[in-house]
Amino acid sequence: MVRLKRLLLCVCFLCRIRIAEQEQLNDYILDYQPLTYDPLDLHNKHDRIKRSVDQHLQLSFSAYGRDFKLKLQKDNSIFSTDHQTLNGDGSLAPVDTSFIYSGFLEGVCGNDAAAEWMKRHADSVILDQPLNRAARYASETEERHRPYLKYTAENNSGHRKRRATIGEKNTCYLYLRADPILWEHIKFKKYNTKLSDERTQEEILAFFANHVSAVKNIYSKTEFHTYDYAMKYVGVDFVVQRTSVNNDSGNQYCNTNRATSYCNRNIDVTNFLNLNSLDQHDEFCLAYVFTFRDFTKGTLGLAWVGSDSRAAGGVCERHKDYPEGGGRVSKSLNTGIVTVINYGKAVPARVSQLTFAHEIGHNFGSPHDSGPLCAPYGTNRKEAEDGNYIMFASATMGDKPNNDDFSVCSLDNITRVLDAVLNERYGKVNCFQKSTQAFCGNGITEGEEKCDCGYAADCDDKCCYGKGSLVGQECTLREGYQCSPTAGPCCSRDCGYITQEKRSVCQPQDDCKAESLCGYPLLAMCPKAQQKPNGTFCNDFSQICIQGECVKSVCHKINWEECFLTSDENGEGPSREAMCYVSCRNPYTKECVSSYTMTDINKEDNELFKNLLMEIQQQKARDRMNSLELQGIQLPAGSPCDNFRGYCDVFHKCRGVDADGPLARLKNLIFDPKTLQSIKDWIVIHWWAMMLISIGLVVVMGVFIKVCAVHTPSSNPNKPKARKISMTLRRTHRHPRHPHNSQTTALTAHDHRESVDSRSHGRSHTPGASSEATGVARSAAQTSKPNSTTVAATSSGGAEAAVVVEKYQRNSWSGGLPGNVLKKPSLVTTIWKTTCTDVLGKRERKHEEWMTPETWAKIKSRKGLKQKLNQCQDQQEKEGPRAEYWEANRQVKSSVRKDNRCFAHELTEERKQRQQHKLC
Repeated sequence: MVRLKRLLLCVCFLCRIRIAEQEQLNDYILDYQPLTYDPLDLHNKHDRIKRSVDQHLQLSFSAYGRDFKLKLQKDNSIFSTDHQTLNGDGSLAPVDTSFIYSGFLEGVCGNDAAAEWMKRHADSVILDQPLNRAARYASETEERHRPYLKYTAENNSGHRKRRATIGEKNTCYLYLRADPILWEHIKFKKYNTKLSDERTQEEILAFFANHVSAVKNIYSKTEFHTYDYAMKYVGVDFVVQRTSVNNDSGNQYCNTNRATSYCNRNIDVTNFLNLNSLDQHDEFCLAYVFTFRDFTKGTLGLAWVGSDSRAAGGVCERHKDYPEGGGRVSKSLNTGIVTVINYGKAVPARVSQLTFAHEIGHNFGSPHDSGPLCAPYGTNRKEAEDGNYIMFASATMGDKPNNDDFSVCSLDNITRVLDAVLNERYGKVNCFQKSTQAFCGNGITEGEEKCDCGYAADCDDKCCYGKGSLVGQECTLREGYQCSPTAGPCCSRDCGYITQEKRSVCQPQDDCKAESLCGYPLLAMCPKAQQKPNGTFCNDFSQICIQGECVKSVCHKINWEECFLTSDENGEGPSREAMCYVSCRNPYTKECVSSYTMTDINKEDNELFKNLLMEIQQQKARDRMNSLELQGIQLPAGSPCDNFRGYCDVFHKCRGVDADGPLARLKNLIFDPKTLQSIKDWIVIHWWAMMLISIGLVVVMGVFIKVCAVHTPSSNPNKPKARKISMTLRRTHRHPRHPHNSQTTALTAHDHRESVDSRSHGRSHTPGASSEATGVARSAAQTSKPNSTTVAATSSGGAEAAVVVEKYQRNSWSGGLPGNVLKKPSLVTTIWKTTCTDVLGKRERKHEEWMTPETWAKIKSRKGLKQKLNQCQDQQEKEGPRAEYWEANRQVKSSVRKDNRCFAHELTEERKQRQQHKLC
């Protein structure tokens, strides 16, 4: 009889069960049941599948009072066909990954399962609908362990419908490495027993497969788009092309002189990432190292952040030299690291998988989520109970709907970086490749697939069966249809081919290809476009076409190589403008000849290059009616320059790549020990200058305090009240331009009485204002002694001046008599107009002496409309009252201006009448 082994089935959230039956495995596995199975039978099935055309394997079992049928098949979508592993001695070797399976539970929609058969042992994880109690327990666990679930202690909804695919080149090829610390944990500690080297390596490869599968599931189904949906991409895929398992056997011993830097156990997270970045990773889209190191401050992962506007860090970044510590160090910034331990506890697979997706999100250009919109958990927003999104700074349990989705902030950032990479802007390189394997569900028709509309839950194509469909075969056409729009642009939404008569353009003309029309042959795919001859100029004459692609520099047309004008470490060398011109290396003289420098072009050795420039200029003259004068070839914006250390901006000037950013550079400049020492030495030598600077600073502060003292409130009741700054700023407008005359101005009682009698010519005024003016005039007469100037003023224009003074005093903003009113009465009208214009519409209450009752009625009506507008809550309700209010406000201002003009006119008329009375 075959000995039975126990299969530990870890069911995260499977079905509703009784609380008394639950057996908790750890803080993260809420319940499990051990199962028994025949390992020999499964192993034989696995061996048969390896040699069989039918790749399906079925496993039936019972748990929690239910029968389950697990349908699995070999998962060929994780590792590429040319996948190899890097051994400790630097050699590459193929790896058997046939033990990795994926599948689903029959009869249950919307679930995934993964299993790995390693030497007659099986592990599996099944995810299904969550339990009510399990969700509550997970929430409590999350709060209790929140310090242990951070990506970093310092804070260093995706649409599912298919709208715009990236294209055939949609796959990001990965290089995954396991360091010796992770190897040691899995080999000796994970199962509380020592595993063989072969079994340990299979465990690590299965670990890689689970994490990549989770990331593929998130990214491939996400539609990346900007806020305004101007750019949209879907179908991002990941494939492992190379792995490296650093073990402590063979040629690599961590306790010998051959030990690598990865054997160092006392390395912090920043230096660990830097260690991964020092290797050359140009062959890969991203390169990650997985470890079992317990980093400080609860760090679970770290990665370089991509950018859509500069070529330093992130996906597809190339190995370059970057300034560091006063020198230059070569690094690959398309890297990241992930650890699976936090504060002494191994994190669950779900958390480490979301960490991996989070760090890749950084590589793709997304910073951490912030604000209520993109980090809603704990806020008052409706979606707060759905949890935070992937790019939130702290890790999550992964049990809430938003935990494996991207926020709109992340979608916008990632979309912009994808657009920059795919179109190779700002010196970036598009390293996405065409997948060599068919994967049903990624939205791309490939291999033997007839169509691919994504997962069944997201498929809106009536022509195709989606992945996981309960009826029909996945990624095949529905009965009665010719094609699916997912198979190509020449299939209509009615699931029929587009004929040649419709002359539908499926691929527009570009620099290297003619346009292509649907209908010949009759296929869903766009017919191959006719290629333009090799050597045709493209990309604004900076490159040439080779086999229909704009890939070679224009230098290759004369069999020269492209080169760069470069600057030295101090930035000395050619101008920034010159470095953004095409340069070619003469194969005979080895000189880098720039099309910017005409003296080099005109040399006899460079005649071929000169002829090339003349040919380009002639073609430009034919196409664009340009001048035939010989000119250089400017590199397009975004092209690399200065030997890949910069890129050409829109002004065709070479801008250097900054790996640190301006803030880090400023911090290094200020707090650099050399800078601080230089400042200290300068102070010691120029001590007298520091003393003068200190004294000057004290004097300036004292003057500032003295000047602002009048505006500072005081609790001393004997002190005058603090003056408003607005009063100080208006003083220059309230006083006449000329200084007050030292001679006192006086008005006779006779002149004043005449001024009071003259009020019948103007508007009616209040008696209080009249008596106030009389009191002022008498007071002035009692306190001043008549002199020649006063008598002259009184005899020539005293009567009209009295009227002016009374009017001005009654409606004065400054509250006092202007000193030059008697000397220059003609200035009064100008002063009135200027003053009224300055305060028009702001201080209507001060105009009550000369504004009409109709104006005051309009002001009162406007006030009522303002109160009605403030009572409206909804924006749509405010539209009507807002329009009425602004119309009333316009009428008030118009009426105030009218009353102001009338008052100025009456003032002038009174002056004329007084002048005529004096002549009589």
